[in-house]
Amino acid sequence: MEAKDLNFLLAKSTILQTLVVYARAGERARAATCAGTRAGACGNRQMASPSARQNWIAEGMRWRMG
Repeated sequence: MEAKDLNFLLAKSTILQTLVVYARAGERARAATCAGTRAGACGNRQMASPSARQNWIAEGMRWRMG
């Protein structure tokens, strides 16, 4: 296997790992956001309003960045 192939595979796995971290952060934020609401409000991943969804995404990003 050539070095460029290995570099490609390494970059690809790094990108996938980053996406997994963002997904987990989003799930944690969603769980925190939904803890105080009725189950139906977040069970199907539909937020009450677009701003609620933006807050949820921002919380995931804040958690990721520390």
